[in-house]
Amino acid sequence: MYVAALALILALSILSVPGIAKAKGDSTSDGKSAAASPASHVRWSGDGLRIELQSLSNDLVRAFFIGRGFPREHTEFLAQEACVFRSDIGHASKTTAGKPHQPVTIELKKWTVTAGGKTHPLRTREAWKAVWEKRGINPSALVAFHWALIPTEQTYLPTDYNWGMLTFGEKPGTKFDLKIAWRQGDEPRTHIFTGLICGK
Repeated sequence: MYVAALALILALSILSVPGIAKAKGDSTSDGKSAAASPASHVRWSGDGLRIELQSLSNDLVRAFFIGRGFPREHTEFLAQEACVFRSDIGHASKTTAGKPHQPVTIELKKWTVTAGGKTHPLRTREAWKAVWEKRGINPSALVAFHWALIPTEQTYLPTDYNWGMLTFGEKPGTKFDLKIAWRQGDEPRTHIFTGLICGK
């Protein structure tokens, strides 16, 4: 299991292309938006958290999951319905006034996607488990998929980080806004990325 997880991390680390749009603005605790140019690749940090997001093309999504035992019909479903992003998430390891190096905890169940005037949650490991059980995916492919996704909740201490996939449940080429949520110590924080674009 440990070797399989390392192999997935290595694969995720090379699923990237040049070009980063840096999201501007600071995070807020009241949900205010921070401006970002329309982009498939953004990098941002604030309130103890750092995050990089990059959309994956449909061909990369197909190749990644076919290589891990997914039948082609299910990889096509992912390519057309999942809106897969590679992510690098971790602790920003910077002190804030009176609050040095507090742990930060991401809470994916509180993240929301807004596209075409409609808002919905992103798809977590738990949400996908129900989908794959109905589709009869083989157990080894399910294990690979589970470890490829970012955990639904994770706490980071200074210098901690991890790589993984996030799935936003939109069609290829869709432009959307993403509201993320985390805790810095006991303080709830939010940030909004505007104009993200699903790969195609």
